Amino acid sequence: MTEKDLLEAFDGKQDKDKEKKISLHAVFVFLSIAEAVVVLILAASLISAVRKNRDYELYIAAMATDVDEYEAKEDDSSEHEEIPLCTYDLSRLTKRGGFMYYEGDDAASKVGIDVSYFQGDIDWEKVKESGVDFAMIRIGYRGYESGAIKLDKKFDEYMTGAAKAGIDTGVYFFSQAVSESEAASEAEFVISHLKGYDVTYPVVFDWEIIGEESARTNDIPVRILTDCTVRFCSDIASAGYKPMIYTNTRQALVHIDMSELTEYDIWLAEYDDKPSYPYDFKIWQYASDAIIPGIENEVDVNISFVDYSHSDDENDNVENTSQADKSE
Repeated sequence: MTEKDLLEAFDGKQDKDKEKKISLHAVFVFLSIAEAVVVLILAASLISAVRKNRDYELYIAAMATDVDEYEAKEDDSSEHEEIPLCTYDLSRLTKRGGFMYYEGDDAASKVGIDVSYFQGDIDWEKVKESGVDFAMIRIGYRGYESGAIKLDKKFDEYMTGAAKAGIDTGVYFFSQAVSESEAASEAEFVISHLKGYDVTYPVVFDWEIIGEESARTNDIPVRILTDCTVRFCSDIASAGYKPMIYTNTRQALVHIDMSELTEYDIWLAEYDDKPSYPYDFKIWQYASDAIIPGIENEVDVNISFVDYSHSDDENDNVENTSQADKSE
């Protein structure tokens, strides 16, 4: 082997060593990137889980708010004297088989659930057999970030299934309207998608505080939220449906002017053995974690003090029936 051959062999070995080093470096870079991606995915999942948990806790806290948490103002009685008070005898409330009933010879309370696509597939026959009389079905919602209106993925399926099983239905729209015009658009959307369905229970305006920093509805003034509520409900009523407002104690006492909404029925969310909300309501959502045959996930449960399926008079509730019976 000549000196030239030795040099070429040496250079060749160096080239191979360089190639090995480059290959190892590439592998190291790839692994580092992959590790970083995994860390980012895990971090994003953790943040998402924390946010969902926080949102759920805020939601539950709002629904479980007791009226006693608020200090009464000196002029409270005069400020809200035009709002009808709750007249139910709460000692007549009793719970059996996971459902709340308003009992008495003249009582006509109804058992209800409210569902959205989060409940997954539903066997409505089993739901009916469990004792459920009515279902409030989410028809759609407005995104709290994008503001886009969307139809609930399970709406048509749920409406058809509930009707086939003999369950009365009402609907609710999860609103995030920030103006009267947006509330009007939501009402128009709801009305257009109700065509062809026999809706025997109310059509509900469900505006809720989100609690997310990115929510477009944060810090909405009381005046605007009240105007949005009136516009939605009046448009729904004009279309021939029974409007209703979904609210919790905190929202009703702080974020909306209930004195301007007395012509509309209230669906109250308060998670407790008995409601503390002092004003009139027609449906009470008392729990969010019920297990009901035919539904694969936990579900909200309600008691209605009005049989909307047989009532043309908005005041035909169990209390008024009671007073009528007594007067006879």
